[in-house]
Amino acid sequence: RPLWLLPVGLLYFALYYGLFRLVIVRLDLKTPGRDAAESAAAPPPAAPAERARAWIAALGGAANLVSVDACTTRLRLVIADQSAVDAAALTRLGARGLVRPAANALQVVVGPQADQFAGEIRGALPAARAPAHAGSGADAAALLAALGGRANVHAVETASSRLRVSVGDAALVDPSAIRGLGLRGVAVPEPRCVHVIVGPAAAEVASALRSLLG
Repeated sequence: RPLWLLPVGLLYFALYYGLFRLVIVRLDLKTPGRDAAESAAAPPPAAPAERARAWIAALGGAANLVSVDACTTRLRLVIADQSAVDAAALTRLGARGLVRPAANALQVVVGPQADQFAGEIRGALPAARAPAHAGSGADAAALLAALGGRANVHAVETASSRLRVSVGDAALVDPSAIRGLGLRGVAVPEPRCVHVIVGPAAAEVASALRSLLG
């Protein structure tokens, strides 16, 4: 009877191997080592400036970043458009996971380097945004219309390079129309508050909007 152990063992080996291989290949299960080639093909940039530019690009560009912060092991971001984020590119840069706690909030798990990465990204943003001056001459009337019209806009304030607009109904705001004016981005952090990233001319645009509002 002990002689039967060898053929029975070989039979079970063939059965388990075939079954596991079929499941792994068909379901594309990421067993250890199967994605090593992909990771090796595109190593993350080593230089801080280059790495920051790569992060900004993967996050949808400078216009898509409303704010950049960090907390322990995560980048905590407010972004204008979730669909502009390239999750695959973030993974190649070392991201371990993405969490989207709100419509315009994104957390990227990166490990203990979170503060360092956030600082690098913030440092690179001014240069990344420098070429985008189209929004400075945006037509205030068209912007007011994109914000839902005069009846929808209650107040306009400035915060550095952005407008903070109090609105009656954020659903009436047309983000595509706002970006079409050459502005850098738009976010809705609260149901009745819209942030419009304008750039250096934020105060000028806010003044023009307030003039239209009377």
